Amino acid sequence: MPRFNNPDGLCNLVYEANTIQVAILPADTDLIDYLDNNNYLSYGYKSRKDYSVDYHQIPNGKYKIVIRPNKVYRLEDSNDIPQFDTPKSQSFLELMGDEFERIKLRAEWVLEYYSDAKDISVYANRQIQKTKKLFSEVKIELGDIQKEKARDNIYIFFVLNLFVARVIVFYQQMFLPYINTPLESKERLFYEIFQELSVPKMCKLFRYNLTSRPECFEKSFIENTGVSERILPQSVSESSKTFSDHMKTHLNTVNVQYQPIKLNGQVNVLVDIFTQLLEKYRTPEGPFIETSRENLEAFLVANFTDRSNKPLSSYTIHTLLKPYRVDKHIKQDSPKRIDISGFIEPDE
Repeated sequence: MPRFNNPDGLCNLVYEANTIQVAILPADTDLIDYLDNNNYLSYGYKSRKDYSVDYHQIPNGKYKIVIRPNKVYRLEDSNDIPQFDTPKSQSFLELMGDEFERIKLRAEWVLEYYSDAKDISVYANRQIQKTKKLFSEVKIELGDIQKEKARDNIYIFFVLNLFVARVIVFYQQMFLPYINTPLESKERLFYEIFQELSVPKMCKLFRYNLTSRPECFEKSFIENTGVSERILPQSVSESSKTFSDHMKTHLNTVNVQYQPIKLNGQVNVLVDIFTQLLEKYRTPEGPFIETSRENLEAFLVANFTDRSNKPLSSYTIHTLLKPYRVDKHIKQDSPKRIDISGFIEPDE
């Protein structure tokens, strides 16, 4: 814990956590050829320039290959976590953000390069099992750490619980077609965290230092977890609800008979069509269709299935809707891309 007191030590913490041995090579290995023809992006890197490779000769003449990161990754997703404004806490948040980005990169690599669905399934289920075990352990630690009354340490274990819960949800969304374990909702996982550190106690501990109020502190979110209404008297406005929120309300009052639409084509082609309508084409009143990316993501997940009639991956759609993830977007000159310009009449 004391190491987080020095923000300048963050890089060293990231480097230490991700410095790993990746191979032991025979003494007669051509190291230059080996290093030129192997990359280690599968360990959670965006490009080869983001890591360094070291090699050491060990007593039996063989070579030990070790990789270490050259940079700290910043969390790219929205950070819906209460900010506790101390250097120690901020360092830990950045460390967790880096690790979450690397978890996503490793998972994306598996989906992109594993050709056997069974291998993907084994990876996904193993990661979920390991993360659930870790979640059980850090919940216990969160309860125990409160005996110390050190607010920084309590905050760090609270954040650790939030991150581990989000990793479980991420794996479930990312590998939905490949997993055979029971699904855990974010609300249920957060409910278990709140059993160890209630929101009122959290607010009391950090009332002078919390600089944001995240979704998990909102009354509407807490009610969905099953925690008592007495926890926090605040609600979410109707305008902040997503499509799936409104659908849940609507389906409770109206008997709607419809089935999701089966998508036999590529998901990135479908997302590109909606992106064109959202960003490229405008009317005097505004965009051709007007909504948030979060709402569009929820709409696509709720209304389309893949060719195997399985739900589309929320994480895949979430990634495709990010403007900067051009590496995942369908190329403008791809023959598979559907250019809808011919179907849109220009405004007079």
